[in-house]
Amino acid sequence: MNAAFITARDIFASGGPVMWPLLALSLAAVTIAFERVVFWMRAHSSARARALTQIRIRWANQERSLEASLVRGAGPLYADAIDVLVRMGSRGAGEAIESVRRGAERFGGTLSFVITGAPLLGILGTVLGIIRSFDALGTTGEEVQLPVIAAGIAQALVTTAFGLCVALLALAPYVYVRAQAQRALGEAEALISCMD
Repeated sequence: MNAAFITARDIFASGGPVMWPLLALSLAAVTIAFERVVFWMRAHSSARARALTQIRIRWANQERSLEASLVRGAGPLYADAIDVLVRMGSRGAGEAIESVRRGAERFGGTLSFVITGAPLLGILGTVLGIIRSFDALGTTGEEVQLPVIAAGIAQALVTTAFGLCVALLALAPYVYVRAQAQRALGEAEALISCMD
């Protein structure tokens, strides 16, 4: 275990200074992914789905008033939208959709940035590593030092690999978050359609 840690630390160090922002992006992606998965598991639990179904049935039967417990049961993602629809009817559709969209798309832009930014940082590390290698090759009056050239090539490869890994790490949660956001918007539209 200790040898594996030393090796991982050495590999990280060989990537150069670009590895630190890549590490920060990976930590951000993991934190956001965890928060969003927990959020969506709660938002689309079976109890919340039952509450939304009861609200749609009542509205379809022209019952516009709702108990506070039923609205709370639908969850915080939908509560503001339901409140708007109760007050304004279908005239508040745009405001209700926007309310759900704000909660549903939270941190989506950050995950998108990680997916795009991590490979670019990896490429920056690649360029810096190649510059380091060519700088060692371009020294005049000295013997070419293979360890310096190898270190530059290692930096290039490590940063590229790490950047791609970070992007892939963020990709699955991003796809999940986008799918759940679309589901939430569909739920909001279904609520609105019951107001007519």
